[in-house]
Amino acid sequence: MLGVVIVTFHSERTIERCLDAVLAELLPTDSVIIVDNSENDLTAQTISRFKGRISVIRNESNLGYSIAANKGMAAQQCDTYLLLNPDTQLFPGWRGRLLQHLQDDRVGAVGPLSDNVCGRQFVAFHLPSIEYKYSYPQIQQVLDTINRDTWEVTKFLSGQCLLLPDRIIQVHGGLDEDLVLGSDDLEISWRLRREGYELRIARDVLCSHIGQHSFDQLEGQKKQELLDQSTERLVKKVREYYRPDVPSAAELWGVDIIAL
Repeated sequence: MLGVVIVTFHSERTIERCLDAVLAELLPTDSVIIVDNSENDLTAQTISRFKGRISVIRNESNLGYSIAANKGMAAQQCDTYLLLNPDTQLFPGWRGRLLQHLQDDRVGAVGPLSDNVCGRQFVAFHLPSIEYKYSYPQIQQVLDTINRDTWEVTKFLSGQCLLLPDRIIQVHGGLDEDLVLGSDDLEISWRLRREGYELRIARDVLCSHIGQHSFDQLEGQKKQELLDQSTERLVKKVREYYRPDVPSAAELWGVDIIAL
């Protein structure tokens, strides 16, 4: 059973496309929970047409991403959870292709390729360069042809679309709730690798991503304060773990994404 968790915040402009793509592939035993961090917006009205196919948790205030995502996972009893941003779109075949990697107990998390992501998940690294000018469905067709059933191990998986088995969450916990906005994917990637698990990129799955749509709905100063706070807390955690010889971000995650 797969449980999909989508945390929304003023996501009315993107959530329908996201849900259409998700629901097209789910089995009757699967479930979808929207955790809405918005107090007053049109998200609830927009998703009303999906009534009966999804569940909704409406928070009285914005709890931040990590707390809301963990709340969504805790509300379901599934073998596996897909944390998915509301400004993403998955393409046909994603469900089986992501889930097959969790048959290997060494795998702690799985993510797709994307057009708006840092590191090795960036889709252009996995395509003949000429193909990237094509539409998303055409790119997926290329992936079907040249990347089918292929994957690679990575040091970092983006949180925009992250598949986590319940066996991992029960032992090692979900997202770090001290990281209110951002850096949660860096932390869980680092934590799982420290525990000896493998992070995999499914090279035959595409997830288009607008990027920071929910972030941008926050007032500018407030958004920056929360982003800075989360980054500072992660940096402190990493420094305390490795002191005095703190590795670089590139050594930990394969991308020079924050200053340690």
